Amino acid sequence: MAAIDAWGMFQGRDGEVARRFTVVMDAKWDGDTGVLDEAFQWSDGTRSRRVWTLRRQPDGSYRGTADDVVGEAIGQVSGNAFHWRYVMALPVDGKVYNVNFDDWMFLIDDRVMLNRAAMSKWGFHLGDVTLSFTKSVPTEVRNRWRQDKQEPRRHEPQNQRLVGQTRVAGGGLGGHRCGAGPRLGGQGARLALSSRKRSSLEALNIEGALLLPCDGTSPTRSLPRRRPWWPPWGVDLVVYMAGGYEPMQADTLDVGVLERVVDVNFHGAVRLTAAVLPELKAGGGLALVASVAGYQGLPKSLAYGPGKAALIHFAECLHMDLAGKGVGVWVINPGFVSTRLTAKNDFKMPALISPEQAAQDILAGFASGGFEIHFPKRFTRLLKGLSLLPYRLYFPLVRKMTGG
Repeated sequence: MAAIDAWGMFQGRDGEVARRFTVVMDAKWDGDTGVLDEAFQWSDGTRSRRVWTLRRQPDGSYRGTADDVVGEAIGQVSGNAFHWRYVMALPVDGKVYNVNFDDWMFLIDDRVMLNRAAMSKWGFHLGDVTLSFTKSVPTEVRNRWRQDKQEPRRHEPQNQRLVGQTRVAGGGLGGHRCGAGPRLGGQGARLALSSRKRSSLEALNIEGALLLPCDGTSPTRSLPRRRPWWPPWGVDLVVYMAGGYEPMQADTLDVGVLERVVDVNFHGAVRLTAAVLPELKAGGGLALVASVAGYQGLPKSLAYGPGKAALIHFAECLHMDLAGKGVGVWVINPGFVSTRLTAKNDFKMPALISPEQAAQDILAGFASGGFEIHFPKRFTRLLKGLSLLPYRLYFPLVRKMTGG
């Protein structure tokens, strides 16, 4: 039997803290079956209880049941992370709603675990639950710990926040004029920046940055697979931000232009990934900038959308492969950002934001630890919702909304 204490909060989709709570848990295992008895004390004075029955499966996964869980919860361990998905019946104002929970737990050491759960309904984000768990320790063990001077266990994060990591390499930063590089530099990061033209990098005017001109679309001019190009201080985070865009529809299909756009948006990212993977260590990570245009087909995205969709899929596969090695992978899906690329559009762009705002959202996404960073939320959540529709509804609705 193990006693566990937890402290948590629920934040609505606007980020405002709506409720706080504490939990006292008793956990025990008997073979492949465990029972977790949770007693909640809420900030409004109410109390509740949930009892989980957990079963380890032959393939190493876990399944769980509880009175307020619809069907079974399904979980999978990967390194120090546990991914737990389930549907919970939540009472709200006299009614009961079935809400999806996408739950990630990260073991920090033998006593501490952090938990972040995203809540959604019909694909729409409702809010997030954050918890910190601490396992109670007998007095004699605690006293022994105080006497020991052992090295702490190495924590190998999988998309954890980049706290204290100060070495960043960015590809394609010059052309984007994105504020992420200066903001990282302003927070004490050591930067290595790449772009096709050295003049573009110099125009960023970031003091102390290492400039590495290269062309990710050209195998002969792209980064070599090994040193000496790698920054001498090493790298914690690599960001691929290069992008190409040409508005294109079926009646203006140009194979040469389409191939060039896809080469920048997808093949360049693959070449960079192949070059940096041998150098990335546990605790580091790779971020690939795709687009919400990769979610589903959109008007005038015949050249742009396919490469971004491929990049999202590529990032998902990388995350699957690298999570167990402690290497984080992010996919960044912006909406409309005011750049020289979006200036080519001849229509009013909804929820258009500045590069500075995009930089803020990207850094906030790194801090949150989630796989996907998407912004602005008021636009990206709409597209996520539309992508859940069957095609017979999606196509006419998008045509009506865009005039396409």
